[in-house]
Amino acid sequence: MSRGFEGSMTQQRLGLRLGIDRTTIVTVVDGLQDAGLIERNRDPADRRAYLIVVTESGTAAQRRGRRLVRQAERELLGALTDEEHGTVTGLLARAVPERTPPDAPR
Repeated sequence: MSRGFEGSMTQQRLGLRLGIDRTTIVTVVDGLQDAGLIERNRDPADRRAYLIVVTESGTAAQRRGRRLVRQAERELLGALTDEEHGTVTGLLARAVPERTPPDAPR
């Protein structure tokens, strides 16, 4: 099993990271688990909490998704120079920092 790009995190932290309320994150996590993309394990540090761990299938899906995003970004911003592209993506990353992947340009 893979730990994914950010490793495991609690269901509550995932909800905060994505800006999803507590009730909705349960439904989201249930769907991801049913699809085999994550596993939900008890947090040894807090038995009331669950750690969300990305499976190998989840990691592969995440990589495919990031590849598709980069492709769409190239198509959308293809007329820009490299410098302009960096400026646009950097500004967007600053606009929504809590939802920005750790490898996004700053």
